Amino acid sequence: MSSQKPVEQVPTEQKEVDETIDNPEVANKYKLGASIVEEAIKLIAQNLKVGAKVQDLCALGDKFLLERTSSLFKKNKEMKKGIAFPTCINVNEIVCHCSPIPNTTEGNVTLKENDVVRVDLGVHVDGYPSLGAQTFVLSNNAVTGREADCLAAVQQGMDVALRLVKPGNTNTQLMAALEKVAETYGVKWCQGVLSHEIKRDVIDGNNVILLHPTPEQTVEEFTFTENQVFCLDLVATTESEGKLKESTARTTVYKRDPTVVVDLKVNASRKTYHEVSENFGALAFSINNLDQKTGRIGILELVNTRMVEPFPVLSVKKGEFVAQLKSTVLITKKQVQRLTGTPIQAYKSDKSLQDEELVKLLKTSLKIEKKEATMDVTE
Repeated sequence: MSSQKPVEQVPTEQKEVDETIDNPEVANKYKLGASIVEEAIKLIAQNLKVGAKVQDLCALGDKFLLERTSSLFKKNKEMKKGIAFPTCINVNEIVCHCSPIPNTTEGNVTLKENDVVRVDLGVHVDGYPSLGAQTFVLSNNAVTGREADCLAAVQQGMDVALRLVKPGNTNTQLMAALEKVAETYGVKWCQGVLSHEIKRDVIDGNNVILLHPTPEQTVEEFTFTENQVFCLDLVATTESEGKLKESTARTTVYKRDPTVVVDLKVNASRKTYHEVSENFGALAFSINNLDQKTGRIGILELVNTRMVEPFPVLSVKKGEFVAQLKSTVLITKKQVQRLTGTPIQAYKSDKSLQDEELVKLLKTSLKIEKKEATMDVTE
């Protein structure tokens, strides 16, 4: 992470706004959002205690995200900012998207000693999203065994990824390198997990990194370039095939699809759609972020008409370990900047990277040399 603290700047008036990070004001908005994401994850980490309820932790995170983003650019009444991905508290075999409605089975889950908790959330400032996720084990001891191998894989995988998203390299090269990391630590990347290029009002851009390609799911090759922003999401598991399945938990996280416009029949649906469009644009939200009187009813027609896309709660086999590390990354002209993704907690793995090309790669800096040769780690 950059040690330089972002500064709240007053945007200048422009006829055509450059929405890339080549514009210092845009880069600053990503950084402001990222600092809030990091603060929120640290706040939640302080409250990850035995007996804490999942629903309370989610509420704590969302409240903090809204309060902190609302304090930015107060003079600019037109600027939108807020949640870009609701606080999700994913415990043990629940891998992602758990932002439960209060007083439900999922919401009432209380943390226990040695539970594994993945905290996942994001904000946006003027539509520019910053996202982050981190894994915590509720233990005072250093994590060991296969669990440590998972933590090592996501930490080392992120270090590798940060050096391979430089201009001129491809997502194919990065995916091959990450597969070597997983093989080294004897774990699997979770199937279906995607890392996307992100832009203003977009958290799922078309340039995609797929952790675990299968015959049924592949992605097109692309080349990294200057001024791109990516959300790198690394999720490793001890499950032998890395398979995820939909949980029985109720889906509560959604994202509006701006390409789908339908004449809604129910008044509550129309109110909910307006609320979603105004407050979240095409970014992700939870039912908990909506008006409590109309949101839970209105969301139903929006789902049925595909005006919003669901993020189902996904899980692995009970007893399997899952580690996640998510970072928002800027590819500037001079260097790769990691804005979110604090270091993993202490672990002791008896495995380490031995591949010569990867070891050599990890000794390089995040600075971008104009004539820097791309590195072949695919053999």
